[in-house]
Amino acid sequence: MSRRSNGVSPAAAELAELAVAPSLIVRHGPDGAEVVAASTAFSELLGRPVPTGACLSELFPELPVDALASGSGPHKVSLAGAGGDVVQAVLRVDRLRSEEFAGLVLVQLDVAASRSRADRALWESEQMMQAIADAVDALIYLKGADGRYLLINSSFEKATGVRREDVVGMTDDDIFGARLGRTYHANDQRVLDAARSMMFEEPVPGDTIYLSTKFPLIGEDGRPYAVGGISTDITDRSHAEQAVRLARDEAERANAAKTEFLSRMSHELRTPLNSILGFGQLLELDLRGEQADRAHRIVQAGHHLLNLINEVLDITTTEHVGLDVEVEPVGAVEAFQEALVLVRPLAEARGITLARDFHGGLDTAVVANRRRLAQVLLNLLSNAVKYNRPDGMVTASFRAGEGRIRFLVTDTGRGLTAEETERVFAPFERLDAGGTEVEGTGLGLTLSRALAEAMGGRLGVERAKPGRGSVFFLELPIAPGVRPQHDAADAGPDEPLADLSSVRVLYIEDADANVELVRGVLERQRVAELACARTAADGVALARVARPDIVLLDLHLPDADGETVLARLRAQPETAAIPVVVVSADALGPRITRLAEAGAAAYLTKPVDLRALVRTISELTQESRG
Repeated sequence: MSRRSNGVSPAAAELAELAVAPSLIVRHGPDGAEVVAASTAFSELLGRPVPTGACLSELFPELPVDALASGSGPHKVSLAGAGGDVVQAVLRVDRLRSEEFAGLVLVQLDVAASRSRADRALWESEQMMQAIADAVDALIYLKGADGRYLLINSSFEKATGVRREDVVGMTDDDIFGARLGRTYHANDQRVLDAARSMMFEEPVPGDTIYLSTKFPLIGEDGRPYAVGGISTDITDRSHAEQAVRLARDEAERANAAKTEFLSRMSHELRTPLNSILGFGQLLELDLRGEQADRAHRIVQAGHHLLNLINEVLDITTTEHVGLDVEVEPVGAVEAFQEALVLVRPLAEARGITLARDFHGGLDTAVVANRRRLAQVLLNLLSNAVKYNRPDGMVTASFRAGEGRIRFLVTDTGRGLTAEETERVFAPFERLDAGGTEVEGTGLGLTLSRALAEAMGGRLGVERAKPGRGSVFFLELPIAPGVRPQHDAADAGPDEPLADLSSVRVLYIEDADANVELVRGVLERQRVAELACARTAADGVALARVARPDIVLLDLHLPDADGETVLARLRAQPETAAIPVVVVSADALGPRITRLAEAGAAAYLTKPVDLRALVRTISELTQESRG
């Protein structure tokens, strides 16, 4: 501090300099007050020396003009302190009454009586954060790197019974016990080591589970110095998720059991039908006249039962497994034409005229599964024929618009009421079934609607009126930019059964009736040789020795599964190239796909279509001989 006396004794200057509190010696006059001496404490508070002669009003702009004359105060003042902080203080004024100090006053600041704005802002921020934390239902806490608590919120207090005044310095072991404490500390340490937020499911006493989000607090050196946490009670959610997991596991077990049941049911129902339809077809080929007609009725009844089995399996698979409907562009006109060809014999037998107007679908391809599309169209057309009036008409037509096209099937039958238009799609629902001789299962439209939706389309009744007929529609998306190839539909009769006089066949099958059926049809086609094996072991051994041209393989054998037999035949050099045709009553799609991927050349489901069996044997043996 400058020691210029400026009319001030050295004693006064020394008095100001040595004062413990920030102090000033001020000369007060009519024109204002000026500093004549400042204490070291005041200069340190200000962050710079105070020059002699400085105007007091520049240091304390808000100080009243008459403050020095009116008495000792106190007066609240602000001072721009060191580091840019504004210091709030209480100013006291004392007159120095000694003759040596005549005309001077002592100004002292009580800084401890107030806070700096930074301190107050920090305090207010802490209070605000504590208030926010206390308003949250979750447990909020802060722990040092040593695992000792620094602060908690009110929810933590309620959950643990520990007061925030007492928690500082406590550990998880103190609050929750050693076992849980080790778990919490290990999770905290992972957060500190990784220096990033993590989530943990943490148990607490009382069978309660909390979801804890823990995060590190990073210091200026870039290292974590504490870990914060927000823990939310998820006991109910955890129990619900566990219940969902148990339900899902149970559903998966039930689904597996259902799949196994479907496989067994398919096998058990189709096995006797194989004999009924197989020998019935042989009788049709061999008999003439009235006896051939009776054999035809047996085959017809067998096919009706087979259709029922197929549709039940399809419905069950659709509801519980889902449909495998890989789609591709399919010509709309070609698909409709093929379905009309197939339904024509039924229409002719009932005196129904088939008409078509394909202008709306020319040069149009739809996004569909070719086989499933044919199945749906055939069902719509056959229903339109079967439920028509005598000498009625069925019309197939199209209507396109907005990227989709409708296949329309119009009939001149009895029509439907508004209530019946939805009932017809219910399983096993056959309207007026008791008053008609029409055969059916009541599942065709149910399955057809499921197939349409699986292909991204819709199936429904566009228009119906009692006594005026009905219009059913199948709507599918148009395949943009695709022009279908127009191939004439094959409407000719089935080709004659092939001659098998040069073919040697091995049949691995344990059921006598099935063996006799296959023997009957193959001997009728003069097969060169038919060897039979009743077990998997005998079949593999015989195939290795006899080297047949083709192997027919049943899947359910007494000593091994047919898939195992196929794998053995494919693994042996002597039999690896022999085509294997699976002949099984198991008609589920996933197994058929799996066997095809394992190397089966073909898969024929029982009841076996004899023409298909003969044609398959002929084609595969010709291919293998090259």
